[in-house]
Amino acid sequence: MNHKLLCVIALCLFALSANAQGELNAVSKKGKTLGACPLKHTDVQADISGSISRVKVTQEFENNFTEPIEAVYIFPLPQNSAVDAMTMKIGERVIKGKILKREEAKQVYETAKNQGQAAALLDQERANIFTQAVANILPNEKVTIEITFVETLKYENGSYEFVFPTVVAPRYNPSQVVDAKAITPNLAPTDVRAGHDISIMVNLDAGVPVENVAAKSHEIETMNLGANRAVIKLKDLNEIPNRDFVLRYDVTGKRIEDA
Repeated sequence: MNHKLLCVIALCLFALSANAQGELNAVSKKGKTLGACPLKHTDVQADISGSISRVKVTQEFENNFTEPIEAVYIFPLPQNSAVDAMTMKIGERVIKGKILKREEAKQVYETAKNQGQAAALLDQERANIFTQAVANILPNEKVTIEITFVETLKYENGSYEFVFPTVVAPRYNPSQVVDAKAITPNLAPTDVRAGHDISIMVNLDAGVPVENVAAKSHEIETMNLGANRAVIKLKDLNEIPNRDFVLRYDVTGKRIEDA
């Protein structure tokens, strides 16, 4: 079937914090909850310039169900952040985000879904909680979601802090799902998680000399590119702590307000 592609982004601002990794939860065309689509990999590329970070997150999922689904993607963000771009790839089809007013976006999305088109709606229901409805995903199709957001970093007593949520929440699969076991990824013990399914790289350009670059709960590799710049990577390990990735560094001189 030849699907037209549509993606709309609707934004509104409220406040609520969150602490979990993105999930893609499947719903049948009849509205029945099916369970979670397996998250295969998360890649995080962050560029920090002065006190602002621009983060690109790429997450890979797969529809392991035997029927076309509508999926609801939930993605939490740090405080003081806002989405400015989104791209989705469903199989070989690429969908690019278009920002519309909230009600207009929902109307366009519902029309596309009812016509059998591949459609996506990214809705910032509250600050730091993003929900994205994805319609008409065929069985065994892979879904790659790329979301970009900007954030003002936390600053306190001469130190900046960059946070990315990496906590794995337990998956839910109703007992009536025949292949529930097959679609449930293996979870690491509660205090650790598999290291191969996430990669993080931070390009830091502080604008002033930096020192004491550290991630207290995670092992990192740091390559210094001068007094003001560094590249930080999450160390490639079989297991990593099941905690948010928190990167801190000290700056010397006046606090940088803008890049």
